[in-house]
Amino acid sequence: MRMGGQRRPKIVVVGSYAVGLVMRTARLPAQGETVLGHDFQSMDGGKGSNQAVACARLGAETVFVAAIGDDAYGDRALSLLDGAGVDTSLVRRIRDVPTGVGFIIVDEAGHNAIAVDLGANRLLSCADVDRAENVIAAADVLLCQLEIAPEVALHAAATARRHGVRTVLNPAPAQALHPDGLACVDVLTPNLGEARTLCGNDSNDLRGLAQLLRRMGVGTVILTVGENGALIASEAGIRAISAPRVDAVDTTGAGDAFSAALAVALAEGGSLEDATAFACAAGAFSVQSLGTVPSYAARPQLDAFVRHAAT
Repeated sequence: MRMGGQRRPKIVVVGSYAVGLVMRTARLPAQGETVLGHDFQSMDGGKGSNQAVACARLGAETVFVAAIGDDAYGDRALSLLDGAGVDTSLVRRIRDVPTGVGFIIVDEAGHNAIAVDLGANRLLSCADVDRAENVIAAADVLLCQLEIAPEVALHAAATARRHGVRTVLNPAPAQALHPDGLACVDVLTPNLGEARTLCGNDSNDLRGLAQLLRRMGVGTVILTVGENGALIASEAGIRAISAPRVDAVDTTGAGDAFSAALAVALAEGGSLEDATAFACAAGAFSVQSLGTVPSYAARPQLDAFVRHAAT
C-alpha cells in the first residue's frame, strides 16, 4: 500500500498505558480464600499504548499523548514506547499517582477475575490535549480509545476535526457516548458488544447497528466481527470485508492491532476498503501468538502475510 520513498504517515494516539499482572491458578479463589498460583507474568498493556506501538511497528511516525505515574511502571512504559520508536514527549508523568495496573487471575478452565486501577490514566485531561494541539494539527490521523475519560477522547477528536485531521475512535471499553461527541468521529471501530452499548440495544443485526451509529453522527462505522472480518457502513453503503483464515492462539489485543493498522493505512491514503482489509490482516496476524505487544507485526512481516493470504 505504501509507495517507495513516500513520507512516513503521522499518527497521534491519545490513550492509556497499564501493566497487566497475570497469575494462573487451578481455580478462582472464593471470598476470603487464598489459593496457590503459578506462571506469574507482568505484561505491557493499555489500549492506547498497544495501538501506539502497533502503529510505530507498521512504519508510522507516532506520537503518544498519555499520563503515567512517576514510578517503576511508568519507567517501564517509557522504555517500551521509546524502544518501539514512539514519540513520548507528550506523555505526562504525575507524582504520587500510580501508573495504571490490572490484576488478572486465570483458572485452568480459562475463566478469569480482573481488577483494574486506571491510576494516572484517569488524570489525562483536555488540557493535555490542548498542549498537543499543534502536533495533532500536523498529523494525518488521530487515534483514540476509551480507557481514558470519554470527554478527553472526544475533545481530542474535536481538536483534530477543527484542523481537518481524520479521526478514528476505537470505543473500548464499551460505554455510552453523547451523539454530539460522536459527530466529531470520522471512523468508529466497535465490535458487536461495543456497538450494542453505543446504540443502547441488544440487537444481533450488524447492518442495523452500523446504520444506527451513522445516524448518531459518525461518518463511517467499521464494525469488527472477529474471524469473519469487518463490516463497513459509510455514505457509499454497506460492504463486508473478509479476514485471512488463521489458527488463533490468543485473541487478546487483536482489536488494537486492527485499529492501529486501519489508522496507518488511512494515513497513507488507502481507501476504506483497502485500509479495512489491511486492518483485518493485522488482527489475524496478531492472534497467531500469545500476548498483545509481542504479537504485533512489523511492517515487512504484515506485508508478507498479506501477500501470502492473497495467494
